[in-house]
Amino acid sequence: MEQSVDRNAQWVRVLGAAVWLACAALPGVAQPVTDATIGAALQCGQLKGLAIPDAAIGISKAEAVPGAAPNTVLVRPPLPDLVLVALPPYCRVDGDIDPRTGSDGKPYAIGFTIALTDRWN
Repeated sequence: MEQSVDRNAQWVRVLGAAVWLACAALPGVAQPVTDATIGAALQCGQLKGLAIPDAAIGISKAEAVPGAAPNTVLVRPPLPDLVLVALPPYCRVDGDIDPRTGSDGKPYAIGFTIALTDRWN
């Protein structure tokens, strides 16, 4: 039991490092954010293919998602409820942690998705 707790703590640290590195890869994050410093599509696209070898983390997909006006996005399709507020643009990042092949020959990994907003407060 203690070993699984240590392993979980290790993955939390690894994922935290991945998020930090992903944010550090965005040129506009360290500077004051203004409309002139935001190039979301460029910055987001630069994350695709990013790999952190020692931590066995890889980014398989990074795409800029445009903002949406109020009452234009479904809360839970196929239900008819709409999101009542505007949604800001963000970068959707999909990746895998610890990809490996199991004893059954099937590929396994811990998948994750992070939404990195264009504007931080």
